Amino acid sequence: MRFALALTALAALALAAPLTVRDDKSAEAVLPMVTGSKDYGTLESNINTFFANLGGSDDPDKSQRITDTAKKIQDQLQAYVKSKAPAQQAAIWAESVLAPLLT
Repeated sequence: MRFALALTALAALALAAPLTVRDDKSAEAVLPMVTGSKDYGTLESNINTFFANLGGSDDPDKSQRITDTAKKIQDQLQAYVKSKAPAQQAAIWAESVLAPLLT
């Protein structure tokens, strides 16, 4: 699934580039777009934008948290797609998992 590859790549980037500047405000601005996603393609794009805006961290624990969250989202969204759950339900869940990364 294309989504899984994109999330894994972004998580790896977050770990590989620990000096990347975090942009919490830009990432936070994407959260309403995540919640408003009406289909899985849009949701994928908005989540990828969130991670791209969030960037990395020079704190290894935060970097690991970003990677773990990306994996959790990847696994759960695959389950949502498989069960044919509405994309809006998945979007609301994804936002609830992404928001804590801003702290």
